[in-house]
Amino acid sequence: MFEKREFSVDAEHDSLRLVVVLAFIISGIAGFAYLSFTFQAGGINILAIFGSLIIAAGVSSTLERALKKRWPSGKVIEIEPTRIALLHQGQVKDQVQKTEASRLMLWRFTVSRRTRVPKGWFMVATAVEQDDPHLAVYTLMSPQMYETFDIDNRFKVLEKPNAGVEADELRLAGEQRRLMRAESLRWHDGVEMTADDFMIYFGLLDKVFAA
Repeated sequence: MFEKREFSVDAEHDSLRLVVVLAFIISGIAGFAYLSFTFQAGGINILAIFGSLIIAAGVSSTLERALKKRWPSGKVIEIEPTRIALLHQGQVKDQVQKTEASRLMLWRFTVSRRTRVPKGWFMVATAVEQDDPHLAVYTLMSPQMYETFDIDNRFKVLEKPNAGVEADELRLAGEQRRLMRAESLRWHDGVEMTADDFMIYFGLLDKVFAA
């Protein structure tokens, strides 16, 4: 089968994001003060404004890349041939043991607006269903990467129901409703992997539930 593997998750955790935002604000203010003094102008100093934004973006981006390598979230997904677990600082937060009732849930949707990734990228996720969904793990992929990854189209598109349409209610009673429950779990408690780690993780996860 395979040996136990661990994958670090949530590289962009809340504490890191807070520090990056503070760095953007502080460096932006400092940059504006410096540029305003250096390039004095009557009225609104457009040069200082745009220059300070460029400085703030550069400082925060550089800091974020450096912190991601040195400041992990402390969360890992641990996968074994018969068990999958989410650990935080070494403590188990959620886990599932493989049983005959376990079902692998796979879904995706298109990112509709630019956030941390460009509009049009895919959110790709997995969870394990045992009565309720558990251990939602996701990543963000470009369309090109996704095409090379899910060549069998196993990840179902999560559809948005049309309010008041009876046909959608019937459809949601089946697979889509299950996926929406899993997506709710992902939204609140899901953990994010890099795309490269996710592809490796899914390969192992697929072996667990295919065996």
